[in-house]
Amino acid sequence: MYCYTVLTNTLCALRELDMWTEISKQHPVFIKTVAKSSNIDLPKELINKLDKLNENFEALHKRVKEIIRRQPYGGVDWMAYLPLIQVRSLVETFLQYDIDFLNVLNQVKNYGRENKVWQTLLEHIIHEQEYMYRLFVTLRNQMYTR
Repeated sequence: MYCYTVLTNTLCALRELDMWTEISKQHPVFIKTVAKSSNIDLPKELINKLDKLNENFEALHKRVKEIIRRQPYGGVDWMAYLPLIQVRSLVETFLQYDIDFLNVLNQVKNYGRENKVWQTLLEHIIHEQEYMYRLFVTLRNQMYTR
């Protein structure tokens, strides 16, 4: 995050969650696919962790989509319809999954060290996940001050 993001309503946080959970669920699949095509042999334990992360982000993404789908649109004050506690819980869940993912990424980086393209890809994903983390910490902190 390069600028401070101001949370104006819960829809703002839900839209961010919608976008970033979509990206986060794709990253583990992309890592496994590129590793396989690059002949980088990730251990089964890491493959399982990547699969679990994909499942976690997918489930969270579905929850967010369902909440967005059920909410009224058209100038309605979202704060009145969706308790902040529910959105905070979703954000907290995302933050935990993101921390878990960053830890797994640090383990994945130990494989294919000689492959500069692979390492650059992993660094890119790490930077994106760190960006997401900073963004959601900023949004979460604003939810606790309301």
